[in-house]
Amino acid sequence: NSKIQKIRRRHWIHIVFFFQAEDGIRDAQESRGLGDVYKRQLHYIFKNSEDTLMPEPQDLHSLKKRMDTWKKLMEEKESYESSLQPLEDKFKLLEDYSITLRDEDQLKRSTIRDAWNRFLEMLEWVSQSNAKHRTFFRNETLRHLDEFLKETSDSKIHFQTNAPFSASGIDNERAFSILNEYKEQVKIMRRREEQMKFAFDLFEISYGTNPDLEQIEKDIATLEEVWGTNCLLYTSDAADDLLCVDLGGCRIIKKKTILHHYQYCL
Repeated sequence: NSKIQKIRRRHWIHIVFFFQAEDGIRDAQESRGLGDVYKRQLHYIFKNSEDTLMPEPQDLHSLKKRMDTWKKLMEEKESYESSLQPLEDKFKLLEDYSITLRDEDQLKRSTIRDAWNRFLEMLEWVSQSNAKHRTFFRNETLRHLDEFLKETSDSKIHFQTNAPFSASGIDNERAFSILNEYKEQVKIMRRREEQMKFAFDLFEISYGTNPDLEQIEKDIATLEEVWGTNCLLYTSDAADDLLCVDLGGCRIIKKKTILHHYQYCL
């Protein structure tokens, strides 16, 4: 009986701690630090955000990346702030049970609030910086657009003046050579137009089709068809006695005839 009583007096108490794996605290081993958590959590976010946002944007693509990153951080800022106190509580819990932290984790624990405040200051500074750069790049885009529209207008006038609308002193080979030169010029301007569309979307600048380029392209196609069939457009009343066929208000005659006037068949 005395042996049974001694056994009954013995008590064994087992205490098991469970920590969320998402915070990197998986057991009570002294050798395990909290470094992994910060690669996914606050200190890493603060450091990575600073590395990403602090450099000044040098072009439209870097500006857009910076603006998108800032917007994402602003959307997630509340969730970051709400995780501060639980993280500090877990540090305190480890300390209460005499679990030794690595030096780097001790440093992060003591500086987490300062890091958070610097993070908020950085977001405010980046917001102002983004606004300044957005204004600059938008004004540059509008300036380039004005220059582009003037160039396309001048190109249209040059085309109407120098394109092979007349058969006087020109043959098929020369006519197609001139048209090909204008086609290459239009391709270059179309590429420039395509490159500017990124900025138009970024700054919400309204831009439709370019009427001057469209007119040049349409006229080139018409002239290629006419020269390809050995004909030209003609509207002179002086040629009423010539062999011709009426086509949409225009007259088609053999390309050897000198044209006094011309118009486009659209």
